[in-house]
Amino acid sequence: MSMYTAIRAVFYAYYLLIMVRVLMSWIKVGDNHFTRFVYEMTEPVLGLFRRIFPPRPGFALDISPIFAIIALRLIETLLMSL
Repeated sequence: MSMYTAIRAVFYAYYLLIMVRVLMSWIKVGDNHFTRFVYEMTEPVLGLFRRIFPPRPGFALDISPIFAIIALRLIETLLMSL
């Protein structure tokens, strides 16, 4: 496996985890190993963006996943260009 393929796979897996986290926020899921795993893996990045762009009063939508995916995509592109 080339370095290019490995980097792409890691970022793709993390994008999927973020999307699963978004979907889990829309539906009621119980507390289980998978749920905890997804939250523990994504919270460091999403929490960072929530601190930078705090939720606005009266606006219930959490937009931190959008900013996280954009930033991760920029990092991935930068790594691929090296």
